[in-house]
Amino acid sequence: MSGLSDLVQKKTDGQTLLAKMLASYGEKYMRHLYENIEDNYLNRKEPVSDKRLYREFQKYLVEVSKWSESKRKREYHKFLKWAMKRYEVTEMEIQTTLDNVVLYSVRIMLNRYDFEGVLEQVQYEAVKLEDLLYNSLKRISRFYYEQPGLLENSKENTQHKLVLLDNLQEIVVSLIHGYIPLQPIMKIMEQHSRVESNHPYDFNQSYTSSKSTSKRNTNHEKKEKHAKHEENTDTDKQAEEPKLRYISSDEYNEYYHSDQERNNVEKVSKLPTEDNQMKHIDVPKRKAYHGKYK
Repeated sequence: MSGLSDLVQKKTDGQTLLAKMLASYGEKYMRHLYENIEDNYLNRKEPVSDKRLYREFQKYLVEVSKWSESKRKREYHKFLKWAMKRYEVTEMEIQTTLDNVVLYSVRIMLNRYDFEGVLEQVQYEAVKLEDLLYNSLKRISRFYYEQPGLLENSKENTQHKLVLLDNLQEIVVSLIHGYIPLQPIMKIMEQHSRVESNHPYDFNQSYTSSKSTSKRNTNHEKKEKHAKHEENTDTDKQAEEPKLRYISSDEYNEYYHSDQERNNVEKVSKLPTEDNQMKHIDVPKRKAYHGKYK
């Protein structure tokens, strides 16, 4: 973890130095441009309103994105002279700092992948300091274009100037982050995650402690005993309970009526038994009828 902390610290220090240099130079360039426009009106002794001054300033800001190659070269050499005088650094030192910031960013993002040759798989073009300077000036000019009154407000107000420099440093940092080769990094991450997901699971290897394993086995044995006890209980219940079968409606009616008759005492006494098998017939007595013959 200490190695990762060192990488983060080195990357942060280099990034902060680059942001301060480029933001300070950008602020210096824009302020110098604004003051030149203001001096032109003063030399001509021509009164000018803030609105007109801002509009003229914006016209020059638009031209930054249209610089020719020779103009960019001249401005780059001016920056190197200013950086040498202000920060006592050479072009090679600034370029090395920029290269290291990008490299440290890659190593931090791929820190968990400690297999050999991972850095060699990340191929990207080295960032030129000259390109970073020009892109920074274009972004900063756009920032001032949208708020042309910032320089006027920060002339005598130190707090406003500090806030302004912080905003310009954020612009430079965002540009530096844009040079980090995210595409090859993401590709390596996807490949590595795919390898991990396809790794077969070793069922012979124990991934838990012996204590948890024994506890799990004990619980399993208890569950098996309980299941067997329930199975035996169900078997006994099935043996005790009478078997059921399906009967038709006719059979049910016949059984129902016969059962009713068995439960009816009066009817039972009237049913024929062995003692009363003989039937007694009572013949009513009638007067004899004698027909008369003529």
